Amino acid sequence: LRRGQDAGGDPGAHPHPDIHAGAHPHSHAGACRSQVGGSGLCQDLYLRRRRHGAHRLLHPPADTEHRRLPRRDGHQRVVQAEGASRMLEAEEAYEMAVADYDVSKAAGFPFYPTTQEMTYQIAYADEKVISVCRDLYVSSEGEAHPAVFLLSEQFDAVMGEKLDFTDFFTDADAVRARVVDALLDQRSELAAAVEQGTLTRDAITAAVQVDNFYCTAEGYVFWLQGGALPAMNSPLSAVLTYDAMKDVSADG
Repeated sequence: LRRGQDAGGDPGAHPHPDIHAGAHPHSHAGACRSQVGGSGLCQDLYLRRRRHGAHRLLHPPADTEHRRLPRRDGHQRVVQAEGASRMLEAEEAYEMAVADYDVSKAAGFPFYPTTQEMTYQIAYADEKVISVCRDLYVSSEGEAHPAVFLLSEQFDAVMGEKLDFTDFFTDADAVRARVVDALLDQRSELAAAVEQGTLTRDAITAAVQVDNFYCTAEGYVFWLQGGALPAMNSPLSAVLTYDAMKDVSADG
């Protein structure tokens, strides 16, 4: 289990750089029983394990970087809502695991436990913005590969309110086009697939979700979620510098 890393060491570094290298292929079906698509920062590092009905919630030491987040009402509401959502999800997952185990045992079928692990990193922090990225791994026994997901949240560093795409950018279509250009330029596997005719620029454009980004010292990191394109088994990312995005930046 990897603890979060604060921005003081390497603001641009990702806690799992091999994700961005595409080294963790996964079966998309591995996450079908988990509510993975939701967004939000949990104040506690969340590890859920379902092993024959067992379910655990672990908390990091009190001195980890989540203490650096602003303690204004906005942030507290986000954390409380996320915590409530995680606990509800944990309870539902526990009940599902117990039912799976009972049914499998009664029917004489093998039971395949599922392990979920989430880690987070404060990828960037200044006087205006705090950017958090999270990795979610879902692994089930009997499956060839784990599912890997990348998630992120941005917060107002003063008030603690959660920020969205429109707080950073003014033109979604322009941002999407630049993300596609950056992905084709920085991800050789995508460029090769387009050149070979197994993938089209239009398909990449349709797969890009412009709110999938976080901030680093180098610029904005945008990514394609694993499974968004055929044969793409883990998130692929590209960096767009702040200067390159200045003309579509909400604050100029």
